[in-house]
Amino acid sequence: MGIPRMCRLFGYWSIIAASASTLLAAEPVDPITFRQAGVIAVWEAYGDRLTFGKGQTLALLDDGCKLAMPEWSMSDGDVPKVRVSYDSVDGDDNPQHEGRGYHGSTIGVPSSLNYQGKRGVAFNNQVAVVRALECCHCKIADSVSLAAGLQWVIDHHVEHHITAINLAPVDDLEHAAPVDTEIDA
Repeated sequence: MGIPRMCRLFGYWSIIAASASTLLAAEPVDPITFRQAGVIAVWEAYGDRLTFGKGQTLALLDDGCKLAMPEWSMSDGDVPKVRVSYDSVDGDDNPQHEGRGYHGSTIGVPSSLNYQGKRGVAFNNQVAVVRALECCHCKIADSVSLAAGLQWVIDHHVEHHITAINLAPVDDLEHAAPVDTEIDA
């Protein structure tokens, strides 16, 4: 373990104690892409100075998630990987897939995984899993529940330390101009 250091990040002081050898003992979840994107180089160069997401939460807004998946229900880190979950489609805290959903169980893996020696980019973070629509290939009508999911993040970002959002839905249709939705309200 490296020498503990103090680091100011987003206005907070935190102690960082890691070493490059500790970081590199784990395998990147996608070694080729991580090397091409420079992630491994950052781990090597700054492993003793960065927190790699510790104390931060990534909100994953998509079509739901199977929280029982080992990647989400267990973590090699110090804290549970899933910090909180919410379903803006049904208005409850169960983001389980319903209907055609499938994508939300995997979108956080490259960014947040810390399981069985495999690590994502910000492997020390936690995630807020928000089911915000039926299927990642959404319809304009899904903008109602998507806007509600984004509002939930706004309302709870301080409480859950949400510092980033992965907004995965896509509209597969070509539009001649932007389409106004509830998200714009």
